[in-house]
Amino acid sequence: VGVGSLGCGNHVQDGFYEDIDKGTDYKATRYYRILKHYRKAWGEEKLNRWIEERIKVYTDLKKYGLKKPLLIDKNKLILDGNHRHSMMRSLGYKSVIVRET
Repeated sequence: VGVGSLGCGNHVQDGFYEDIDKGTDYKATRYYRILKHYRKAWGEEKLNRWIEERIKVYTDLKKYGLKKPLLIDKNKLILDGNHRHSMMRSLGYKSVIVRET
């Protein structure tokens, strides 16, 4: 399915992976600043672990590609895989594997 044809509803992370590729420290990104405010209850340590896990997934996607399909509904709205969708878009993928429910 075409990457651009999917509805994700979440664009807060737009530009984050490009910043990471440029060598920007994740704590200096717009995405981190937004999440730090939004996820106050998590605390900084949990937030950092969560962000580092997203970066690890991104690194794996760059190296191996998408292994798990995005879960979408009949209207092509992403139900599971918004972060992977954003990662694939930032990597320039034109299509992704999906599973419709």
